[in-house]
Amino acid sequence: MKWSFYSILLCGLLILSCTNSKVLETSKSSAVSYKIETQDIKNFWKAYDQLGSSTDSALTFQELYLDKASPYFKEFLQLRNFTAKEYVQLVRTMPEFWKTIRPLTEEVQNRKSELQPAFDKLRELYPSFKQPDVCFAIGTLRTGGTTSEGLILIGTEIVAADNSVNLKEFDKNDFMRLVLRNQTGDIIGVVAHEAVHTQQPGGDNADESLLKQTIVEGAADFIASLMLGRITQSKAIYDYGMEHERELWSEFYSDVKNGKSIEDTDWMYDYRTNRPADLAYFIGFKICEAYYNNSNDKKQAIEDIIMMSDAENFLLKSGYLEKYSS
Repeated sequence: MKWSFYSILLCGLLILSCTNSKVLETSKSSAVSYKIETQDIKNFWKAYDQLGSSTDSALTFQELYLDKASPYFKEFLQLRNFTAKEYVQLVRTMPEFWKTIRPLTEEVQNRKSELQPAFDKLRELYPSFKQPDVCFAIGTLRTGGTTSEGLILIGTEIVAADNSVNLKEFDKNDFMRLVLRNQTGDIIGVVAHEAVHTQQPGGDNADESLLKQTIVEGAADFIASLMLGRITQSKAIYDYGMEHERELWSEFYSDVKNGKSIEDTDWMYDYRTNRPADLAYFIGFKICEAYYNNSNDKKQAIEDIIMMSDAENFLLKSGYLEKYSS
């Protein structure tokens, strides 16, 4: 299961517009074909601009946006079931939010070339990398980043947000307000994170324990940091985690040993606590970092991190458990 919010929350690839694909040469001279889709963003704003003169707002969004969905966005719609009525409700009640998020979403078209170096690096780190396609679309403030088989799906109205976005129309304690106020517009970091998820094993019978999901998400953040040469986690999460690492691990591992699940705890997706949300991402990052640093064969370590299936055994091999065993 891929939680990526960053699911609701968080989560690509490049150089083309939505209706055209192109063969790209990697630094290894192996040809790969993939598509980055942004037409759905344009379609959304076309529908948005027509609302003022429309006598049937829902029909406008249905015909100009949802009915014109790219094949990739159609998959997004199947996963999340966005409706025309939802879009109209959000647009009508939050005009300032949409006014300020618009230029950030439209700018994605000009940022596609930033993705290529990241994916070249992932192929270098992990030669078995299978290039996914990516779709940037506008959702209904319910999903930031997620994946389907061979495909990254990005809710651009969430992922592209930064501190310039007007959030005054959200209730003070609204979950999405709390999510959006921590966004930095790091679409490259989110796509890098989601790209790792597309390489990880899944399946209906996948282990969904707290420890497993923590390592799965931490793996995506850790490998994304190697792809981009920087920490992709929220600064608030990472800084808090580094300052409180020992006590966080003690609390987290106690929950693991007591069989607590993600739903029983506030380690993921709980934005109403007094400390940063998603601290499980930090813990998973540190476990994967320890595994990588303690491995002599770094390429094998990357493969082990991506293909990890036995969370308890992986934790033992990482050496992270010994760090705070006292």
